[in-house]
Formats: sequence, C-alpha cells, structure tokens
Amino acid sequence: MDSHELPLCPVCSASLGSTNERYTVGQLFAMWAPVRFSEATVQEHREQSEVTELYRCPVCRLEIFLPQIIATPQFYVEAYNLDGSQAESDFSYSETKWDFDVALTDASGLQRVLEIGCGPGHFLDRVSPITHHVMGVESNPKALEIVRAKGYRAVGDLRENDPLKGSFDAVFSFHVLEHVPEPLKFLRDAAEWVRPGGLVAVSLPNRAGPLRFVHPCIQDMPPHHATRWRRKTFDFVARRLGWRIQRVAFEPLTAATSYYYSMYLGPYWFPSQTRLHSLARRTCASVFPAAFDGLFRVLRLVGRDAAPFLKGQAMYAVFRVAT
Repeated sequence: MDSHELPLCPVCSASLGSTNERYTVGQLFAMWAPVRFSEATVQEHREQSEVTELYRCPVCRLEIFLPQIIATPQFYVEAYNLDGSQAESDFSYSETKWDFDVALTDASGLQRVLEIGCGPGHFLDRVSPITHHVMGVESNPKALEIVRAKGYRAVGDLRENDPLKGSFDAVFSFHVLEHVPEPLKFLRDAAEWVRPGGLVAVSLPNRAGPLRFVHPCIQDMPPHHATRWRRKTFDFVARRLGWRIQRVAFEPLTAATSYYYSMYLGPYWFPSQTRLHSLARRTCASVFPAAFDGLFRVLRLVGRDAAPFLKGQAMYAVFRVAT
C-alpha cells in the first residue's frame, strides 16, 4: 500500500503504518471463552466489519484498529454478566481501583464533579463524600439502573442536560477513552461540561507497561478497545486541543498484577518453537513467580504493597482546559 493510501492518525494526523495484525469477528469473540456471547450480539459487531487490522502511528505512538469494531451496550451486558446469562465470567466492574485513589486527590476541594462512563457508580461512591455535587453518565442501561438506584443523578446521554454545560469543576473518565471511535471528539465533548480552566482527567491502559508482553490481549483489542495509548500520545493530545497537561501518573506494579511479567515475559522474550527457546520459557515460568513473590515479601516488610519502579497496567492523565 502506498503511503498516501494509509489512514491518518486521529490524534496527530500522521500516516499510520500497518502492523499486518488482522482479526475476524469470529476470532475476536472466540478469545473471550469461557464467556459466551449470543449470536445476535456477535452479529451486531459483524455488521460493523467482518475484519479489523491494527495500525500504529510512528509519530505519537497511538495504535488503532481499523475498520473499527466498537462494542455495543449488549456486549458489556453479556461480558460482565449483568443479566446473569453467563455460567462463568471473570469480568466485572471493579469497586476499587488505583485510578480512583489518585483521582480523589484531584477531586478534593472541588464543588461539582462529573464522571463519564460511571458504570454502577463505584467512583461516585468514593468522590461524593468529598465534593458537593456529583453526576454520572452511563450508556449501558443495566449499569445506569444500578447507579440510579443508589440515588445518584445519572443520565444515559449528556445531550439531555445542555443547561449544565460549563458548570463542572472537573470531568473524570476511567477506562473509557480507549473504547470510543473518535477519541479527540470525546475529549472535546467532555471539556464542554467543565468551567474555563477546569480539569479533564482520564485513565486508560498503559501500552508501555506489562500489557505489551501479552499477545493477543483480548481486553486490549476490539470490540472491547478501539485504541491503544502511550505517555507520548498525551503530549500530542494537549497540543492539538490547546490544553495543558497538569500531571501524568502510572500505576505501580502490585503482587496481584505481577503475573503480567511472570506469565507473559518468557513467551515475549523467547517466542520461537526452537528447543532453546522452549527451555528458556520453562525456566522463566519456574523462576519468575518465585522472584516476584520474594520481591513483594520484601516490599511488605518495609511497608509497601507495590513496586513503584515497575509500572502496572494503567496510566492516568489530568489536563487543564483553556481558560
């Protein structure tokens, strides 16, 4: 394919490069086993495109799957077992997150906070005691029912509340940006709801972290995720939107997430089927778990529950919008 035929990066407008990594809808859904999706849900996504391919931006480092296959609301109802249709599912909305903890420091002292993609309201539960007014937005009908039942003001579409534009001190959004088809539009739209000089804060997977060792990673590809991000990408976002990056934080590796290294690092380093690589993978599989267990035992002795020198799977960015 000639360079002029390549799609353009939605963040920096550079020509994207193909990775030649392609998946059919059937392959994507098969990877979710033992989660089982209804044929109607699979067909919803097949109608978007039968095949998708991973592209990478050589300038801002964004990765994007094209043609896009974006998860429908019913995908999350079934994947997260919100309707009880799954006999077995390991996926759920987390009540506690590192992202929530770091965001609370930015929310402290604010009067009005909006969360886009609030799910069943776990962050609203955390932030409501420290701010005067909270509101959520959630497109999943089942999750929206749950958060409303808690007594929070929550809507399925912000367009229902135009009079509130420009009235919030901050908009928070946790692991939503990587799901949407137009990430810059999502951020621009979010900024319309904050006052001049207010904050837009997002968290998302860190592709420079241990996720890069997992291949394929079903939770970081369609239909669950449409784009992949790195720290450098934020600089181009801020430049494009005329915002200022206030801070970027990275989740430290914890004992619970160290398996990203101990399980996947060996196959990443030694991918071939040669006898030598097979031996190396087996060695890694036996040595790494014990090594990480020892590391976290030492950290606990000094009062730490995470390794700040090893990055975990998430990153969090706070932007200050133009005044």
